[in-house]
Amino acid sequence: MTILSLLPILSLLLCLIVIKLSVAKSAAISLALALVIALVFFGLGATGLTIAVGKALVVALFVSLIVWCALMLYHLVSDFKAIDVINKNITIFVEDKFVAFVLLAWLFTGLLQGMAGFGVPAVIVAPILIALGFNPVKSLAAALLGHSWAVTFGSMGAAFFVISGITGNSPESLGVPMWIFNTIAHVMTGLGVCWLYDGLKGIKKGLAYIFPVSIVMAVVQYFTIISGLYALASINPALTGLVTMFVLYKLRSRSETKPKLYKGDLTLVQSLLPYATILVVSILFQFLPTDLRNNVAVSFRFPEFVTSLGHVVPAETAYMPIRLFGHPSVILLLASIVAIVVYKRAGIWSSDVFRGAVVSYANEVKEALLGVSHQILETVGAVSSQTACAMALGALSTLGVDMAVSVTGIAGPQGGSREKPVGTVWFARACRGDTIEALKAEMHLFCGDREGVRSQATAQALRLFIEGLSAE
Repeated sequence: MTILSLLPILSLLLCLIVIKLSVAKSAAISLALALVIALVFFGLGATGLTIAVGKALVVALFVSLIVWCALMLYHLVSDFKAIDVINKNITIFVEDKFVAFVLLAWLFTGLLQGMAGFGVPAVIVAPILIALGFNPVKSLAAALLGHSWAVTFGSMGAAFFVISGITGNSPESLGVPMWIFNTIAHVMTGLGVCWLYDGLKGIKKGLAYIFPVSIVMAVVQYFTIISGLYALASINPALTGLVTMFVLYKLRSRSETKPKLYKGDLTLVQSLLPYATILVVSILFQFLPTDLRNNVAVSFRFPEFVTSLGHVVPAETAYMPIRLFGHPSVILLLASIVAIVVYKRAGIWSSDVFRGAVVSYANEVKEALLGVSHQILETVGAVSSQTACAMALGALSTLGVDMAVSVTGIAGPQGGSREKPVGTVWFARACRGDTIEALKAEMHLFCGDREGVRSQATAQALRLFIEGLSAE
């Protein structure tokens, strides 16, 4: 039975790593295999299958709310360059390249994992390390290894809450055992990052930092966990680890220079305010009455059922409750609102800068809202240079702006042809005063699934827009 239980996981890894199928296809195959095993070998039955799928959807909702809000906050602070301000101030105040490498790859990645997760630490930190002159392969490896200590309580505790809900073990019973494993992980990942920097020499140099910082992190994480602040159980040790390592570095370096804080469109304080909100709100929620915190929630009931093998699955009266005063998504949403307020007050979020957008999948919308001629759509099609140019000019007129970028393409999975395969995307940029004859469109052929093509197209459209601003 144990081997049968492992087969869906093994099939997922096989499809992803060996056969190299897409995530969606790999997941579908593994899900189908899991359903067959559950029905044939575990005697789940129709009732049990319905309840199991229902529970899975509740878990998905619980986690997705955290992921959506975490990624929203991440995109806010990233797109408005708050993370750049934080990163540049770290590199300004830490001149030692070894300390900067460890600080960013081990501790800053842990902070990002605690707040967002889902690949964000590697995506943010690896390019910073490469820009600082470190080896690209080592930079990526260090970012991937360095943040792994924070995965258990990462994404505002998402994985931890799911483990608690699925196993039926209370967070209180899981917290301390998880802390023991995390304490070991603090040390091992820190030493691993040091080794990636310079082998045994790096480990020897890092001992003066890794052990004292790990002790501080372990103590802070322990008290965070026993206080019930599971959503902060990666964030708090990462923050205190950053501060502790910086203090140790300053004590050892004894630098007389006083570097000036970097300030972009935002100050360092403004950049940190959304994250400070997460800490403050999480702590304030703990002072609310217990009944209020526990009972103001959305929860789901599931009846008891018995498999054909005689195994009794007990009823659930409140499965994976989503608490208004405790669920991480609420805290992240409040932090995002703070970010929006801060950016508006700083003058970098304004309707005077971004007027709007037109989503025009249908040709009728292209004609009605953007003024694309029916003749162009009939003769060369929606995915063409002529349509892209007409859309850009139409957006200038419709929105009354000085610059517009248009995107038209085939994201898939259907809709492609030999002449225009899936991944074909046309772009055009128009500025006030341009004529359609003066516009130049560009075509890109992107690889990947639908989401991959859309992500690459979004990035290219932003590059076109930024280039247009620079030209002006």
